[in-house]
Amino acid sequence: MGACKAAVAALMTLTVMLSAYIGYTEADTLDGGVYYAVREEGGTVYVSLRWAGSGSGEGLRITGFSVEGAKTFRIDYVVTNNEATFAEISIGASQVIMPVNAILNRLEKPFTPYGDIAGRECERAVRILYDSLLLTGFRLADFQPDRAMRRDEFLSLAAAVTGRRASEVNKLWGAGELTRSVTFGEACYLLSGAMDFTMLKRGHYMNLNADHRYFEEVRTIFNAGLFTVDESAYKSGFSEDKPLSRGDAAIMLSRAMVAN
Repeated sequence: MGACKAAVAALMTLTVMLSAYIGYTEADTLDGGVYYAVREEGGTVYVSLRWAGSGSGEGLRITGFSVEGAKTFRIDYVVTNNEATFAEISIGASQVIMPVNAILNRLEKPFTPYGDIAGRECERAVRILYDSLLLTGFRLADFQPDRAMRRDEFLSLAAAVTGRRASEVNKLWGAGELTRSVTFGEACYLLSGAMDFTMLKRGHYMNLNADHRYFEEVRTIFNAGLFTVDESAYKSGFSEDKPLSRGDAAIMLSRAMVAN
């Protein structure tokens, strides 16, 4: 009877562990098979990590975590032998704003999702979008942060971070125009129209063109903090009509995801 009870208890424990991954998206960080899932239960938010690497006897251990902007968990972990394949952290639901995302940092083997973002201005933004599974269509080895972002790419990401359909976000283009580059002004116009801002600072931005058709929308994006005067695109040759780079789009959209 005792063995039977132990078996049932073990099965129940396994069921609880696996349930964290049922109905939640598994984000593969591609650094050996770490998946994370988020769930809210009983006033507590749990972030669970599962190791799916191929090494015999390998497991993971969480060494620390922090929460940034009430929306992003930054979790440090190590992979060693004789560790459990499942680890979990928790925090009171009142301390975060759902939905949340996670940035996983393997301490003994730092992971970079794209080879050309390390040390770049957009690195953190790209990591946030990547770990939130919003860059599944960007499967190239490099992110190409300096390349102009296409309109269809921007619409897809803007819809994802604002919780709307791309058709709801798009107020400018027909189907035959979606493969062209999106300008900074157009991006601000569409993104500001898809978001509800409750509090905005009132700033003055010398590099903005007050006569531009999208001046108010561009200023709204700056006032909301989705793009700032500290960005290199603002400091050097800023123009509302310039194509929006993929790196600058990542910065704007990652902040929009946190703010929305």
